[in-house]
Amino acid sequence: MVEINKVYEEFEKVGVSFKTEMNNSDVSISYVTVMELPERKNYFKKNGIVLSTFQAFESTEVIIDQIDWLQKQGIVAIGFHELYHKVIPDIIIEHCQKIKMLLFSIPSDMPYHKLQDSFNQMENENFNLKSYEIYKLNDKILESILQEKDAGYLINLVGNYLNENIIYLDLSEAVE
Repeated sequence: MVEINKVYEEFEKVGVSFKTEMNNSDVSISYVTVMELPERKNYFKKNGIVLSTFQAFESTEVIIDQIDWLQKQGIVAIGFHELYHKVIPDIIIEHCQKIKMLLFSIPSDMPYHKLQDSFNQMENENFNLKSYEIYKLNDKILESILQEKDAGYLINLVGNYLNENIIYLDLSEAVE
């Protein structure tokens, strides 16, 4: 998962233009997907970004209705590709502002995969950082075992990694 403010910054760098303000910077994005048909399937999960040209939608009212439904599914942002509609209709921008849905326009010459690749790269950076942290923790644990440190030391290492207090009761029921 990637924090929305990081996605916002990176998407701006590749050329998208945000039409509404980000209202909740605490949200993490878990995926980016494409939706081109006005269908309502339950494959949308919370904390996603949906990209669409909205070409198959009959009217702005149908688009607005779909955006409302997507928000109920937990979608955080809509990427409106300008290939079919050269400009996002004002009524859609106003509606997204009203319901606090993050809306951005995708230039007509930008393929979806550019945004998906950007998101995947951010997600991989987070994964690699976590992997490195776990590697360092594993190294410390192995080193402490070789140095014959007590169990309290090991539990302290894990507690520090988790940012949690962990209580160790030894066999004599003494707290360390």
